[in-house]
Amino acid sequence: MSFQYFVNTASNITIDNRPTVAQTVSRSGMVRSVSRGNSVWRFTVTPSSGNFYSELKNYILDAKTTGKATTFNLQFDHAGLEFLYDYQGDYTTTTNRNVEVDPDTYGYNRVIDSTPLASGTYKYRKGDIIEVEGYVYEITADVTGTAGNDSVYLHRPLILGSTFSAGTKVARLGTTSRFSVKCINFPTFTLFGSKQVQWNGDFVFQEVIDP
Repeated sequence: MSFQYFVNTASNITIDNRPTVAQTVSRSGMVRSVSRGNSVWRFTVTPSSGNFYSELKNYILDAKTTGKATTFNLQFDHAGLEFLYDYQGDYTTTTNRNVEVDPDTYGYNRVIDSTPLASGTYKYRKGDIIEVEGYVYEITADVTGTAGNDSVYLHRPLILGSTFSAGTKVARLGTTSRFSVKCINFPTFTLFGSKQVQWNGDFVFQEVIDP
């Protein structure tokens, strides 16, 4: 389970996927902004303190084995966390969808869902997440049910590997989506009281982009 346990039992989680923007402010107060590119998912996880070391020993060892050099998948499907990324649409199958990925035809900011769904329903709701070709995207607008091809707009451009070929891809929905991350901050801990663990900082996990 590696780091996943500490996410599942965290006391606080901060999620940041804002794009990097450089800003300058002139003496007259004029603000200039320049986007520096893609948004990257970053998760700051405050682990719960107070557990007995004997309860955490194996989880700590697993996390140290994964360490800061190894990429791993992070999910938010644990009871108590699923509300963050539950699929909100009306498809009865809530784990995956077939989508058309073809940036030459449709651009890099959308995929196409051609599965029919009744009028008055939603294929996706704004804020849903979808994993396409190993990367997770937020959906930026509701997609209503139709019988035809529907554009699913994404919060950032598609990230596609050098061996990518256009066509129909299986996309994961909601809590089945997996964030490919590395640990970039691994806190130490102190034993106190009756052999209990007090963490001295936060775990920080950042998305790995390696197209």
